[in-house]
Amino acid sequence: MICMRLFLHPRLSYRICRYGLLLICLSFQANAAKTERPFPIEHFMTLVTGNALKQERAGIFIENHWKDSYTVMILETMTLVRNPNVHDRLVKLLQNKTGQDFGYNISRWFQWVWTQEYQPHSEYREFKSKLYGLIDPKFEGYFSPQRKLDIRLDEVR
Repeated sequence: MICMRLFLHPRLSYRICRYGLLLICLSFQANAAKTERPFPIEHFMTLVTGNALKQERAGIFIENHWKDSYTVMILETMTLVRNPNVHDRLVKLLQNKTGQDFGYNISRWFQWVWTQEYQPHSEYREFKSKLYGLIDPKFEGYFSPQRKLDIRLDEVR
């Protein structure tokens, strides 16, 4: 009975509908925001496992959302990338973003990284677990956040 009275009053019905629609729109917007920007780690994995088009998109995403902490993640990804075009693009990306020019010499890039202040990406351990888990699933546990570290994680390669 009360429910019927609420909908008989035009202003109240209008307000309920308006706020209901607003809540629905906000819910859709929140879900869209979650799906628009997949977790960056997935983009790094795509550089290794994706097809050429997906690799290109992943590279663009990483470039457009660059963080200095991506440098070591790019280097580690490069060791598993088999597509020479992706490898070339990653070298150019590193050169543009860091101002360094070590070309394809990954060891030299790592030497430079180790002279920088250690500020790994907040999900670096998860990234490393997933990346090296592609080689052997045992690595996923080896790099887990529960393990105590005595060295910089980027020194394990």
